[in-house]
Amino acid sequence: MTHPDGTSAAGKNITVSINNFRAGQKYEKEYMSNDKGEIFFTLPPVMEDKKSFTISVSYTSILVCN
Repeated sequence: MTHPDGTSAAGKNITVSINNFRAGQKYEKEYMSNDKGEIFFTLPPVMEDKKSFTISVSYTSILVCN
């Protein structure tokens, strides 16, 4: 991940979600980006008989006003 100016977005919380609506499965876990802005994650097993599922990765910025 990078900021708009191109610098790495280190230490950011990222949410990874997997939805398999037909099987009623949902997985969601938070990860933190490393000093290079990289995020590494492992997905849980997905039912083999399901041909489609959705993987979403999201970041929510928190604005602090003083």
